[in-house]
Amino acid sequence: MRIALPLMLSLAACSPSAYVVGDIDGNEFTSKTRAYHGESHIMIVDDADCIDLPWVDDRYFDGTNPWPGQEFVGVQISQRTGAALETGVFGLGNDSPVKAYGMAGRGDAFNVHVGREGSVEITDISPKGVKGNFSISLTDSGVAGEFDAEWCLNIQ
Repeated sequence: MRIALPLMLSLAACSPSAYVVGDIDGNEFTSKTRAYHGESHIMIVDDADCIDLPWVDDRYFDGTNPWPGQEFVGVQISQRTGAALETGVFGLGNDSPVKAYGMAGRGDAFNVHVGREGSVEITDISPKGVKGNFSISLTDSGVAGEFDAEWCLNIQ
């Protein structure tokens, strides 16, 4: 599924910010969507702070909410090998060094969708953060957007 993005609003200079179009399991992203990064992961999540994200990992399982009792919608972009994030344009697929997930949690329920097609572009990595954009096709939907992620000690 391909998503057409409307003209993107320029992300504010203050991090962590993200703009996401699309939904995951009917859950839409709001103006409270934030982006954080660690060494090898970028987490774009609606209405969460860095302190809320120690559960970010390399693997997830449907039905096991990694953030128990919480309602959330998120997109995770990760280096497949656990290596440090790097700039570039990356297609998604089995041979890609980058993987992406769309996820939605509600109470103890949790659904995770692997990004099978699409792309991720990381345009800038600096001490101030990681910037980029993405367009990801998921099982029944898709998401696209841009991010200006700030460092989060709770994310690997």
